[in-house]
Amino acid sequence: MRWVALLAAPVIACGGAASTPTTPPVVAVPTASAMESDPTPPPAARTMGDVTRGQAIFQKRCTPCHGEHAQGRIGPNLTDDCFLHGRDRQSILQTITEGVPTRGMVSWRVQLREQELEDVAEYVHSLQGTYAPGGRPCQEAP
Repeated sequence: MRWVALLAAPVIACGGAASTPTTPPVVAVPTASAMESDPTPPPAARTMGDVTRGQAIFQKRCTPCHGEHAQGRIGPNLTDDCFLHGRDRQSILQTITEGVPTRGMVSWRVQLREQELEDVAEYVHSLQGTYAPGGRPCQEAP
């Protein structure tokens, strides 16, 4: 679900004086299209990774197998719509955390902290359907 953070700030009429300034609260409001299509709870109710941090970790740890642009090398292409072990965030997190030993994917549970695992999962989830140039063809599920 897409959420928009709004500042609930007081409105001052032209020529009017404001009372003592305070920090306005931030209110998360779902967008209209998001409310219709996704029943996911607001961000505060679940742990989510950070795409930017996830990209940095991915570049450092995952490119030998998945390529600089996640197009796939010895590991699968992560930019197409063909996810072998599930395309939702939880399935991606599970794959990164536990690995897939039968396919050569190592478990990152020991090497990365929980938040780092969440960050990488969020980044990989964001890549779906971006189709990096030179992407490896879709592989069959085991």
